Amino acid sequence: MISAEAFLKQPALAPMLLLHGEEPYYQLKVGDQVRALAREQGLERVALQVGADTDWARLLEQTREVGLFSRGELIELSLPSAAPGREGSAFFRQWALQPPPDTVLFVISGRLEARQQQSAWVQAFAQTGLVIAIQPPRAHQLPQWCQARAQEKGLNLTLEAAALLAERTEGNLLAADQALEIMRLRYGEGARIDLAQVQDNVVDQAHYALFALSDRILAGETAEALHVLERLLEEGEAIQLVIWLLAREIRVLYQLAAGCQTPQQIFQAARIWASRQRDYQQAHTRHPASGWASLLAQLALADRQAKGQAPGQAARTLAEVIVRATTFGSG
Repeated sequence: MISAEAFLKQPALAPMLLLHGEEPYYQLKVGDQVRALAREQGLERVALQVGADTDWARLLEQTREVGLFSRGELIELSLPSAAPGREGSAFFRQWALQPPPDTVLFVISGRLEARQQQSAWVQAFAQTGLVIAIQPPRAHQLPQWCQARAQEKGLNLTLEAAALLAERTEGNLLAADQALEIMRLRYGEGARIDLAQVQDNVVDQAHYALFALSDRILAGETAEALHVLERLLEEGEAIQLVIWLLAREIRVLYQLAAGCQTPQQIFQAARIWASRQRDYQQAHTRHPASGWASLLAQLALADRQAKGQAPGQAARTLAEVIVRATTFGSG
């Protein structure tokens, strides 16, 4: 098993590749690198989403049929649940025993716990191919991570500026990388980026914090979510945009709790990335459907308060919604 960071430094294809973890930055970077290597070898990409309810026997049969999956292919399977089930495990173990020629099996999975990493299907990848683990930097490592990314882009980012960039992007690696790319385009390669440049280019981009607010709510991190809300409002972010974001997330959680559609139908309609679906699946269990519905009603009140159509402070109502959304309750 190697880290995603190590793979990106020395990328190589193998008959079977398993990428596991939930950091979008590394999912994107490793995925792009694998696809680029596959294109160089003339492999055609076939992408599918799978899970425990997949007809794995049929899938194995299809992958052996030249008529459907011809020679020279990158078969990319998205496994957001990180749980293929008994049949899925058998599929991967069978594949490892006899990998098809000129074919690469690339599985992008949700985060695997230590026990799952010892399972037979994961070991099949380790023995026949490569297991790539996404290990995002911890909070205290973020400034150094930002400096390393800046150096890759030909920028000289001071440690003070890196610390501010890490703080402003709330640990969102994609946002930090995008901010660095903007500064590279603006100041050119070889530029020295200090505190002033980061303040000029990142401080007003509060939409990064909007994504951070969503992440904190799904993770059930009450204090952190309230901190992000406070910062958003202090920086002048339109309160209607915050209400829109909260309504969007809570509407998805309500639909999952109500069970009127399959989770996949809900995620597809809401355009939820596969890497985030597990977070929604866990978060919706904090309340029954009636509880999430009452939070939507509370957001409607905040909307009227923000427009001066109802008494009370919209910011306080939003804080109450966040507390309820991040903690377990009966309704």
